[in-house]
Amino acid sequence: MNKSEKTRQFIIETAAPIFNKKGYTGTSLSDIIENTGLTKGAIYGHFENKDDLAIAAIVHNLKTVSTKIFSAAKLQQNSCDKLTAFAGAYLVFYDEINQSGGCPVLNGAVDSDDGNPAIRMKIRKFIEMWKKTIIDITGDGIKQGEISVSSDPVEFSILFISLIEGGIMLSKTMKDKKYLEKAVAHINAIIEQMKI
Repeated sequence: MNKSEKTRQFIIETAAPIFNKKGYTGTSLSDIIENTGLTKGAIYGHFENKDDLAIAAIVHNLKTVSTKIFSAAKLQQNSCDKLTAFAGAYLVFYDEINQSGGCPVLNGAVDSDDGNPAIRMKIRKFIEMWKKTIIDITGDGIKQGEISVSSDPVEFSILFISLIEGGIMLSKTMKDKKYLEKAVAHINAIIEQMKI
C-alpha cells in the first residue's frame, strides 16, 4: 500500500466503529476529525462525502465481523457441525462485537431503513450472502446424507438469521448475554432435529 492508500485505510478503520456506535446520522465529521487527527480536507481528499465514508466504514465493519464468524464454520467437516460452529461463533465473539457498538448488520439496517438507500443495499447484499451460505451448508448436508431431506434450507436460513440478530439486539439492549445464548441454543436444537 502506498501512503495515500494507508491514509484512506486508517480513516476507514478509525471511522468504522464510530459509525457502528453512533449510526450514520449520529456520526459527525467532527467525530471523524477528532478521532483521526486529520483535517476536513485530508478526509475529503480520500472520500467524496460523508456517504462515501459511511459506506466504506460499513463494508469494513461487515467484513471484519464476517471474517471472524464465517471462518468458524470453515474449520468443520460435517455440515451440522458447520452450522453449530457458525451459530456458536456469535457467542464467542459477542463481547468483541458488543464493545464495537453491536452487530453492524443490525445497526446498519436500522440506521439506513428510511434514510440511506446505498447503505441499505450493502446490508441487504450482506444478508443475502449470509443466507446463501447457510442454505449452501444445509443443502450440502442433505446431499451428503447428514441432514434430513425434509429440512428446508431456505426456511432454516431465515430462522437462523432472525434468531441471531434478535438475540444480539436483545442481549445488547438488556445488557445480558442470555438472550443470544437462548437463541443459539434454539438454533442448535433445530440442527439436532435436522440431523439424520
